[in-house]
Amino acid sequence: MTSPTLRERLNISRVALRHPRATYLAWVAVALLGAFAWTRLRVALFPDITFPVIVVTAERPEVPLEAMEREVTLPLERVMSPLADLKQMRSGSSAGRSWLAAEFEVGVPLDEVEGRVRAALPAAGLPAGTSTSVHRVDLNEAPVVTYVLVGRYRTPPQLMGTALGTFLPALRDLPDVERVVPLGMDPAAISRLSGEPADSTLPFTLVRLDGQPGVALEV
Repeated sequence: MTSPTLRERLNISRVALRHPRATYLAWVAVALLGAFAWTRLRVALFPDITFPVIVVTAERPEVPLEAMEREVTLPLERVMSPLADLKQMRSGSSAGRSWLAAEFEVGVPLDEVEGRVRAALPAAGLPAGTSTSVHRVDLNEAPVVTYVLVGRYRTPPQLMGTALGTFLPALRDLPDVERVVPLGMDPAAISRLSGEPADSTLPFTLVRLDGQPGVALEV
């Protein structure tokens, strides 16, 4: 009688048929472990993950590009590069203006990295007359929908009044809405209409839909 080959000895199907109870118990154990793992799995449509990015802008009116890079951009890079948890840094220069975007490791609180950046700025020794600003970029606040209002016989200020008085409060009251941004006019004009302080970080935008001027609410 010949001895079984290695393939026959390692035949899983044959082992399962010979030991049906053990096979059944093994599959029950796999199913129970799968059910336990499923209950521990956290799933969210928009998971709360922090991608901390801080943008520093510096302005010196009427200063040439080369001087902005040498006297402003490079010193900013010098003081930012040693910061803890810094992942990537990008910068740019133009006549009278410099910017630097610092991206930190995922999960580090935005408040913490913003504090580090602000604390490091004085060490850059920027020339007198240089105005700097620090802005935090929360990628979790990226807009998911934009509503545009147009009216053939209504001007953008009239449309903005309707948007601010009717639609914006209703959108803000929706669950999980972090922010509603009005667009389509000068931020100072929007501030006068809404009675709220002007947001200096908002750009002056114009909105058009199908060739008609309008306003928008970015949620």
